[in-house]
Amino acid sequence: MYPTEKARYARLTLRLTLFLLVRRPFRRLMPLILLGMSTAFAQVPVDLSVEGEVQVLAVDELDESTGQWRHRLEYFLQTERERLHIQTDEASLHALRPNSRIRVVGVRPGTDLRIGDIAVLDSFPQAFASGPQASVTTGPQSTLVALLNFKDLTIQPLMTGEIQKRLVLNPDSTDRFLRENSYGKVWLDADVLDWKTMGISYTEIGEGWSLNSTKLLDEALKLLDPLVNLHDYARLILIFPHLPLGGLSGMGTLGNWTINTPQEGQWTTSVVWMDADWALSSVFAHQLGHNLGFRHASSIVGLGENILDPTCPLGVWGGAGDIGDVMGGSSYFQHFSTIWKSQALWLPESSIQTVTASGQYLVEQLERASNGAKAIKIPLGVNGSGNPIGYWIEYRKPADDFGTSDAVQVRLFSNSLFDGSSASQDSIRFESLELPGGIQGTVTGDQGEGIAGVWVEAYDSNGHYLSSAETDSAGDYVMVGTLAGTVFLKTNNSTGYVDEYYDNAFTSSSAKPVTVTAGAFTTGINFHLTAGGFISGRVVRDSDGKPLPNAPMYASSSDGEYQKSATTNASGQYSLSGLRPGSFYLRTNQRGEYVDEYYRDARFKDQATLVPVAAGEHKANIDISLALGGVISGRVTGDSDGKGVEGVWIDTYDLQGRYLDIYVRTDSSGFYSLKGVPAGSCVLYASRSGYRGEYYDNVTVRTQAKPVLVTAGTETPGINFGLARSSSSSVEAPGRISIEADGWQPGTMNLLRLSGDGTTRPDSLHRFSDILPGQAFVDPYRGVKVELVEKTGSGAGAAALLRIGLSGLQTDCGAALSFGQVRIGSHADRTITVKNTSAANITLGHGSVAGRNAANFVVTQDGCSGKILGASQTCSVVLSFAPQALSSTSFAGEFAVLRIPSNDILRPTGAVSLSGIAEGVDLTITNARLADFRAGQAATYRLQVKNQGTVSTAAPIMVVDQLPPGLSFVSQSSASFKCSGQGQTVTCTSASLSLCPLYCAAIIDLTVEVDPGVRALVVNSASVTSTEDMNAANNTAEDRADLRLIRQKTPSRP
Repeated sequence: MYPTEKARYARLTLRLTLFLLVRRPFRRLMPLILLGMSTAFAQVPVDLSVEGEVQVLAVDELDESTGQWRHRLEYFLQTERERLHIQTDEASLHALRPNSRIRVVGVRPGTDLRIGDIAVLDSFPQAFASGPQASVTTGPQSTLVALLNFKDLTIQPLMTGEIQKRLVLNPDSTDRFLRENSYGKVWLDADVLDWKTMGISYTEIGEGWSLNSTKLLDEALKLLDPLVNLHDYARLILIFPHLPLGGLSGMGTLGNWTINTPQEGQWTTSVVWMDADWALSSVFAHQLGHNLGFRHASSIVGLGENILDPTCPLGVWGGAGDIGDVMGGSSYFQHFSTIWKSQALWLPESSIQTVTASGQYLVEQLERASNGAKAIKIPLGVNGSGNPIGYWIEYRKPADDFGTSDAVQVRLFSNSLFDGSSASQDSIRFESLELPGGIQGTVTGDQGEGIAGVWVEAYDSNGHYLSSAETDSAGDYVMVGTLAGTVFLKTNNSTGYVDEYYDNAFTSSSAKPVTVTAGAFTTGINFHLTAGGFISGRVVRDSDGKPLPNAPMYASSSDGEYQKSATTNASGQYSLSGLRPGSFYLRTNQRGEYVDEYYRDARFKDQATLVPVAAGEHKANIDISLALGGVISGRVTGDSDGKGVEGVWIDTYDLQGRYLDIYVRTDSSGFYSLKGVPAGSCVLYASRSGYRGEYYDNVTVRTQAKPVLVTAGTETPGINFGLARSSSSSVEAPGRISIEADGWQPGTMNLLRLSGDGTTRPDSLHRFSDILPGQAFVDPYRGVKVELVEKTGSGAGAAALLRIGLSGLQTDCGAALSFGQVRIGSHADRTITVKNTSAANITLGHGSVAGRNAANFVVTQDGCSGKILGASQTCSVVLSFAPQALSSTSFAGEFAVLRIPSNDILRPTGAVSLSGIAEGVDLTITNARLADFRAGQAATYRLQVKNQGTVSTAAPIMVVDQLPPGLSFVSQSSASFKCSGQGQTVTCTSASLSLCPLYCAAIIDLTVEVDPGVRALVVNSASVTSTEDMNAANNTAEDRADLRLIRQKTPSRP
């Protein structure tokens, strides 16, 4: 198996998505897209009114703390003069269509725009509508590629010739990919501008989620506008030597933007921002896909019987989890799904075949141009937003250099499933129809207090990462998305506590397994953590002692278990906290131009010096100095065709056969570059599944390998390999350190181990929906079965003959029924007609309503239970949606399932998904200090009132704050409430406040005086009430401040 860090790299390359529980409201937002419709997005002071174009940016970023990918959207307003970053609740952001024109009232701190009120003026702009214009997604794409340095970072990791190769010249270039995907309708015409230095420093652009993309673009335009005629280009790609996002692959505009240039005025174009380390052909294709209007290709685990419920407590959503589509896992150069191809107008409507009856259907290979059906669509009804949903089926077969699957794939399509106002299709691929299980528990500290911000991670018995969850402010966590079976749990925190396995174990071998049951929660899985010790020091250059920033440091215990990691700051300093008592190996892992090593000056662990740490001890000045290494570069090609081979591991060994833990994978063209190789001679080994591994130069025995001589600070080029095909699936390099021997690192194992041909290995824990010969995709809830009968033809005539079975048990609403919006205490009735469309009789069982909000859906008339339906006969069920109260998930809707069991083979557990919006007000309150309290000084509590309901407030609202002894009320500040104090009670009222649903908030700042003699735990309690409030369970909040633990200010001497 891989060494610990190599396993981490492999997992990252798979571009795994952090599965997040979907809690996005959608149905209430539909009115916002009506022309001129206005709504309040947040209760904030108003100081400007501005009009402009909504612009959306898709960001792909690696979370280094978890080793997982985050895919997010950022929203901007482009006015006539500038671009402002929109700040408001996620729900309101999803109501904004890309390139629509809006008028906003709000406040502006810097370049941020906090929305107070919004009016949608034009939802269908010319630049990008719900279906992109043909002129945007077809024809030549004149592209300017600019290589840009910072004032304080003037390196050139890539040359113009290499960019040209990856974009347009290589056989597997981005241009070739787009031509093949669009069937010759789109091609790149790229000019590459050699490295130029912008008038901005690397430290000025921000980092992480605060990276200033607008500042980067503006500075780039200042440099480019005088040099080139920007209006000659339709697309702009900006490549930087590095972007401080910890693994950012790139950012791309969703569709085209209208931007203001310094000299040439307005320019309509798309933009890509890219880190040079990720400037690969496949990543270019992913970002240009965003430019063409494509969102991420998602995945879902545990769809279960309810196709509508985005807040299913166990089903989980992967924002870019479809590794069979370059818009999902771009590390795999897979074709765009035909969902995107039809949206881009590369496929005519006639090539998408709608199937509503059982039979055999031919679907042609999507990779090659032809005149037949490229996809099959099976309608399942509409969602609560009125958008159609259904299955989308396509046949994939390797063509040229793109795509590795030879199978039929099934996806779910909607416009949109979870976001009713989305301007793009959703493409959702199944990882499993089986509903997973969940785990709940609490993480507490030394005093029994809940610890916030702790990640609880689940692994299988082989150390493969499964899922994770973060604790809330009370220390509680809810983990979802784990398929039934046995798992092992471990905490992962950066707050100074010692991590442990469940139950009270410090090694994986002594961990207690946790059993997960499908469709249920395993509760009471709690952790009690203790404060740990820590090690600190610096990482510097061996030559001159200057610091090495951004260098990862890892600590492992003497028995090989991974413990903690940290990254050096700008001064080269690091701090590894939360260490249990014991001795630790320390090792750098910067994998750059310097040679990584163990403490002290050790290349291998058996030569390293252990660092002992006692309970709670701070071991300081543990410094490491690194020597400059050399670089080895080359290319791996296939023996049979001479083409570059992507994804080949290049491993490094010393002449005695000891693994140096220096490795890299070849890019899409087969090139590699090994950095940080120690000076002297070493041996290289190349391996990839499907190919015969070999040492350099063309030998399979290490002792016969040709040594590669490395000089510090220089590159040794031309170390090339030619690999022959092999039937073996092994990718192991001889002598490689195993995970078992070196300890597996929590949070960095593979979720899926994919072989080189893109198929899942037997140890894969999630089942993808590729349909191979002899297999079938079966959905018993909606009565759909798809079988691959045979593959026919070759080349452009390659096709798959499918046998599609649709249940004879049909409902007139399809698989989903929406009741719309209903006030609390009222009801709405709907009738479902059930029909037997087959020739044989169908016997119905006893119908019932189940699901999360089943109590709100009542069968008032049942004409179907126990009935036998002959051919073409029908029966009816009348349901009433009668919401009685709001819950914590009502903001996204109320969901249930009408179960219709039968003896029908294809639909034995027939289900109709039910949804509705319960209209009502649900007030919540939060209570927090703005800073630490100190005795004898003034302090501030911030109370925030929000409406998590589904309609705006109208009745008076009252907030009561009960101050603890030792604190006295001084004053209040609020734009919405008036407050008065009497003793320890502060009462705030608002007679006419209108809080809009979910994303509006009103803030009250209470200034208090802290008595000089207070040395106690002070608990401040606040509550909110209104006659309209339908949910009293979330109307109180507490803030606890332990003044015994806060260092008091020492009075100065007279």
